[in-house]
Amino acid sequence: MTLTRPNILFIVLDTLRRDRLGIYGHNRPTSPRLDDFAAEATRFERAVAPAQWTVPSHASMFTGVYPGEHQVVQGNSLLSGAYATVAELLRLGGYHTLGLCNNPLVGVLDNGLQRGFDEFYNYASAVPQRPNEAQRSRLYREWMKYFQPFAHRVGNQFAKNDWLFRVSLNPFWVPIWSKYINFKGNTVNSIDDLVDYWQAYFAGGADQPLFAFLNLMQPHLPFQPPQQYIDQVAPELRGDRRAYQFMGRFNADGAAWASPPDPVLEDWQRDTLSAFYEAEIAFQDDHIGKLLD
Repeated sequence: MTLTRPNILFIVLDTLRRDRLGIYGHNRPTSPRLDDFAAEATRFERAVAPAQWTVPSHASMFTGVYPGEHQVVQGNSLLSGAYATVAELLRLGGYHTLGLCNNPLVGVLDNGLQRGFDEFYNYASAVPQRPNEAQRSRLYREWMKYFQPFAHRVGNQFAKNDWLFRVSLNPFWVPIWSKYINFKGNTVNSIDDLVDYWQAYFAGGADQPLFAFLNLMQPHLPFQPPQQYIDQVAPELRGDRRAYQFMGRFNADGAAWASPPDPVLEDWQRDTLSAFYEAEIAFQDDHIGKLLD
């Protein structure tokens, strides 16, 4: 069957500021692949997020209404069935709906944001889900069948329990959970999986158009970009032990990520944070190029 409706790829670049992109005037080489794409695409010069964090913003993007109406404004909020999501509407319209998510607030929490997806894969977990799991060994699949629901329940408790959330921000725990529960997901795996899925879906003679949602979290703290991307955007930091030691301490202090710094950061500390942030953007941009090729 010949597909007459367009396939849709909806990408959310979590915590990415427009003023750090070349297409909007930034002078560091953070986003050459996005810049090339945007130069030939429709660009918006004025766009305002409906909220400053994940849950209400995604609820608004998925439903088209403001947080004041949908009321999904807390970590334990649940999207009312009165509001259809874009995935639900497209599925009703004949689309196959696919989600690949690196943000635990969308991929783990039981908040209704996964409604309408025929397939939804969460990469931000101690036991990430991937489209190719059927190819794994039987022993692995049996283990995942029991452990994934357990990990899912634990993750939801941190959204509902203020004490657990505060404990998780302790500098002792932050390096552990940010690494071992894949807090930022896995940018490389999710993009590679989407490319493979997209190619296989249409190579197999699919008779439904595809809607694919991808959330990427690379520019979110903690900032731990590969060295080559630090060299790309801030070569002056190579060998700067003070900068790397500061970044290691800041990465471990989860409470500082969303709080005004006390004491106020010195200029070199702000410059270090900015450079590592931009290196994460450059790393992500490099892999986004695979989707645009």
